[in-house]
Amino acid sequence: MFYRTIGIMSGTSLDGLDVVQCDFVKSGSGFSFQLNTAQTYAFPKPLAQSLARARALSSLDLLDLDLQLGTFIGSCVNDLLHKAQIKTESIDFIASHGHTVFHQPDKRLTWQIGKGQEIARVTGIPTICDFREKDVLYGGQGAPLVPVGDRDLFRKKYDADAFVNLGGFANITVFINKKIQAFDIGPCNLVLNHYAKVLGYPYDKGGELGRIAKSKHPHLVQTLNDLPYFHQEPPKSLGAEWLDQYYYKLLDIGELSAQDKLGISYEVISDQLAKVFREKGIRRALLTGGGVKNDFLLELMRAKFNTELIVPDTQIIDFKEALVFAYLGVLFMQQKANSLKEVTAARESVCGGVLYRP
Repeated sequence: MFYRTIGIMSGTSLDGLDVVQCDFVKSGSGFSFQLNTAQTYAFPKPLAQSLARARALSSLDLLDLDLQLGTFIGSCVNDLLHKAQIKTESIDFIASHGHTVFHQPDKRLTWQIGKGQEIARVTGIPTICDFREKDVLYGGQGAPLVPVGDRDLFRKKYDADAFVNLGGFANITVFINKKIQAFDIGPCNLVLNHYAKVLGYPYDKGGELGRIAKSKHPHLVQTLNDLPYFHQEPPKSLGAEWLDQYYYKLLDIGELSAQDKLGISYEVISDQLAKVFREKGIRRALLTGGGVKNDFLLELMRAKFNTELIVPDTQIIDFKEALVFAYLGVLFMQQKANSLKEVTAARESVCGGVLYRP
């Protein structure tokens, strides 16, 4: 059995739209993959600005943004296929994560925009999206969804007992005594980018700003480390709403400079990673996501725990999540569970997603 697919990921940190073309071949009881081509597309400035304030938009403007993003995603897919000289008709489906606007599983709500029907119209390719909602409606967190890919595609390949994505939030999949557990650890690039932008930079390249901004406020670091979420047992997940309600609310009081807030954030992020690594007794961890390119963050991590950190090739660092969503699409087409109840705490493992045809 063979699937030629497109996988798409738009992260909360708004650092671009990841588009991959990868093939999946039935191999024994599972699938193996071949990543053929991949590219990150920068969001046009007006679209990026709208996405950054999406939660504050009116209902009508949010619906318009949903359509705009779908059109943009479709155009990026067409561009990738054109550059790689891949025929549209050879692609079995597109699997798109979409861009998360609201994520409140306690209210049975989650919404990722990037209109699937519009992607299908623009590309002429069947499109699967809305992977999270079914899990949430079954009482789950709707996140994380990547662990099924860690289990099926990467665990044996890298001989790792944990997989950490340093994206907008830092999340982890860990295998303990043949059991799988996954959850959001805490904030990561979303917060670092936020304060880098206040300082006039799009992001903290290599952690250079963080290196200068070493924290001088240990009491505030401790206050943030004491936030209830960090002491809550998994399964658990985070959305941008949590940052506004808890993290920024604590850090933006007083007259601290953006540089101080950046330094504090580096300490909190690395403290929480260290806490989880120690508690779970992690031996080897594969790191992916944009945070892997932040030298200062990795230095802090290595200084705070002894776990062997595996940094894979650039394609896996940058595009693992988009690739895994393509795999979730394969499982959808097979009508197999692509969301695991032991990870999300849903009443049962479900096959999430909605298929739109051109």
